[in-house]
Amino acid sequence: MSVLTELQEMHTYKRPAGSPTEALFIARYVASLSGAYQDNAGNWHVVTDPSSRTLWSCHTDTVHWDDGRQTLHFDKATGILALSRRSRKTSDCLGADDTVGVFLMRQMILANVPGHYMFHYAEERGGIGSSTFAGI
Repeated sequence: MSVLTELQEMHTYKRPAGSPTEALFIARYVASLSGAYQDNAGNWHVVTDPSSRTLWSCHTDTVHWDDGRQTLHFDKATGILALSRRSRKTSDCLGADDTVGVFLMRQMILANVPGHYMFHYAEERGGIGSSTFAGI
């Protein structure tokens, strides 16, 4: 699968925090990464270099109200990815925040860019994963 195809496929998941679709997304794109582990707050971690002092972070949930899958349209002429006409009737957003962050961090991990990568849980519900990690 090309990286562009993977990015498009990732955007088809509507992922409210704790939803079955978020769990499927995490299993496919995060938990499957070498060395991935989950902490008690639901955050996922991958460490590519234990000596690195760099923390990369994103979150796995989206602001969708319901879970499931949505269809997309990619306009090759403009390079714009958008909801399909069919999905605009039932979906409230594309979910690029933070699908793009997950995609970028996944690509960095696969390229072995040094760092500690953290995929936060329930950020769209008030920063639950990052607040717990920070001890707030």
